[in-house]
Amino acid sequence: MRKLITFFAGLILMVLICAILAMSGAIYDTAGKSTVEQYFFQIANQPARRVGVPASPSDLGDTKLRNMLIQKYITELFYVLPDMANIDARMAGQSGLRRMSTAASFEKWKTQIAQDIQALASAHVLRTVEIDANAIFKSDDSKYTTVPYTLYTWRTPNDLSATPEITHGIILLDIFFEPTLRESDKYVEHILESGGDPATVFRFGVFDFVLE
Repeated sequence: MRKLITFFAGLILMVLICAILAMSGAIYDTAGKSTVEQYFFQIANQPARRVGVPASPSDLGDTKLRNMLIQKYITELFYVLPDMANIDARMAGQSGLRRMSTAASFEKWKTQIAQDIQALASAHVLRTVEIDANAIFKSDDSKYTTVPYTLYTWRTPNDLSATPEITHGIILLDIFFEPTLRESDKYVEHILESGGDPATVFRFGVFDFVLE
């Protein structure tokens, strides 16, 4: 009789264990029930700054496209990262600046600006560039386009309370610009797929620049 009771008790215990395991599996089987909701992080509440369909050159217009390329060029001229490898690569021609410059203007950058960037980078300085597109102008009697710019320089690394030094300057650019692409669609695809600078696919470049 005792053996029979022990048998049924063991059987009931096994049934309870199987039921508990089944319930545990149902509760913790999240792999089969998980879902992924896709969201875009919106950088502002302004609709104009939300992710949307990229604007085409015709949508932007010739003047805005030219000003955007000028802003890109000025940024490439002056920005500083606290990273020597960055400026070394730029001086070696491994940047959009080289393709957006003639050989003469690129060498001028290396002798007049890049050496200062090297010194700042070695001192762990960060510098950003800002341009007011509305302030860009070109006189009919001059080949140069006048571009006012502002530099923000942080000389103390890893200090969130530090305020930047603000420097205002003017640069004159002798540019060429056509609101079309440099090469064929296949070349453009190659630049973009290989991680090249998208600004270099446009017919834009600088013959010369003068710092004022």
